[in-house]
Amino acid sequence: MGLFSLEISTEDLVEIIDEVISSFHSTIKCRLDIEEMEYKIVKKSYPYGIDGFVKENTRASLVPSSIEYQVKELVFYTENIKKFIDYNFFRLTDLKIFYEAVRTTIKFIVAHELVHVQQIKNGLTIEEYKKTSYCDSIYERQANEIASIIVSEDGEFQRKIAKLITNKNEKIDNDNVIEYIRAFG
Repeated sequence: MGLFSLEISTEDLVEIIDEVISSFHSTIKCRLDIEEMEYKIVKKSYPYGIDGFVKENTRASLVPSSIEYQVKELVFYTENIKKFIDYNFFRLTDLKIFYEAVRTTIKFIVAHELVHVQQIKNGLTIEEYKKTSYCDSIYERQANEIASIIVSEDGEFQRKIAKLITNKNEKIDNDNVIEYIRAFG
């Protein structure tokens, strides 16, 4: 990384995840009408596939319960989230702006996963979910759309971060970093 680039430590990231969960999680559960859904919130370093290899792009996931229409765990994969943040936000060299991008990312992840909780509550089964690939999934598209709407309500900067998260072609680079800084206000 460059001389003036920022990275987040795993410890700071875990602290921000905890902060966002304590301040944002219950609000979104209420908004999505899933207050009665109970599950553990877990933080792990990496997700592993059935082949034993790390699933590089998975930042969070739900573990379904053995009880139909219930969720066992909401899992945050801290090292994959950290990699996403370090890769995408290192050009945001102002600490306040950088940490708002981090918080917005965590809010997006929480909202996205809670849409999946809502989908399960409303009858989505793992079998139905697995009928399409992740990239073509209407359930993933819906989770991204709703998460984008929720975090975008906080302002233009947050809307731009949501767009970056959902659009693989969007990134903060030398040509647009000023746009992100201006959007922060």
